Amino acid sequence: MFLTFMNNELFPFIEKNYRGDNHTRTLMGCSFGGLLTLHALFTWNDLFTNYIVASPALGWDSGSIFRFEEQYYKRDDKNNKKLYMTIGDVESGQSYFEKLDTLITS
Repeated sequence: MFLTFMNNELFPFIEKNYRGDNHTRTLMGCSFGGLLTLHALFTWNDLFTNYIVASPALGWDSGSIFRFEEQYYKRDDKNNKKLYMTIGDVESGQSYFEKLDTLITS
């Protein structure tokens, strides 16, 4: 719902009233915001060009984000998206993070 709002209301408003550029949009999120950022990449990948994810809550809902990742990488419309991910050394969820990193970079 939040991504729908951004697409249908927020971005048109910004581009109408300000000098917005839809070719350089960046979404950044940490924890559940990082999960939303990955969800946006995997399901709404035409909204943003750059994605920054810090300590994403990848284990939420038994790692359901991996289903979206699998569907995303089967599609041909990735269009030069850029993703930067980071996680702290002592945070929980490192195994999920390493799994996602392996899937994305392989």
